[in-house]
Amino acid sequence: MKTLIFLHGALGSSQQFEALKQQLKSEYNILTPDFSGHGSNAGNDTPFSIELFVEDLLKYFRKNNIEKAGIFGYSMGGYVALNFALLYPKKVQSVFTLATKLNWNVTFAEKEVKMLDPMKMKDKIPAFVTHLKNLHGSDHWIELVNNTAKMISELGFDHLTTIDFQAISIPVRLALGDKDVMVSAAETLEVSHAIPNADMLTLSNTSHPFESVNTLNLANEIKTFFN
Repeated sequence: MKTLIFLHGALGSSQQFEALKQQLKSEYNILTPDFSGHGSNAGNDTPFSIELFVEDLLKYFRKNNIEKAGIFGYSMGGYVALNFALLYPKKVQSVFTLATKLNWNVTFAEKEVKMLDPMKMKDKIPAFVTHLKNLHGSDHWIELVNNTAKMISELGFDHLTTIDFQAISIPVRLALGDKDVMVSAAETLEVSHAIPNADMLTLSNTSHPFESVNTLNLANEIKTFFN
């Protein structure tokens, strides 16, 4: 049975994959780790960075004696997966990303950071704040948001380049919802052309939040790709 590792997005946790995992568990060994500071690992005060999350994943491979696995990454999880594949290609069978921002720059990062203000979030999106508390604990969600904001700010300056994408040697599928307003089809297509063995998949009637995804359809796409 093939091993697949699912990587969650920023502000998310492994819990978001429960329904998808149910669709695939009879055919794959599905593993769903939490990054540092998220979900079951909330409270870790280490400053967030893509490098930290890549190291988290490497430690997870070692702890669980995983020699090689396929990786599915949603949003930030997909970005971590691509960074990991660049550094450790022998450990990765292939990578399937969904709704992953690939064209980072200072302007976009600044725009995202402005939305990550815990006090404003309490006033404007209280239901989402409650969701964050449930995922990460009422004592940790503010730290999580602040750490994420700092990481995104740094991504404006330190991110994967075209040269990096060209050096990723494993099979990659870059999936994007047709209603995603955070990630553009143009940037996804551009990177799919840069990675030597990559293609692009568009999911219909799908926006950026993972909750908008048709789980059954996504499960079928994952089966097709990883088989």
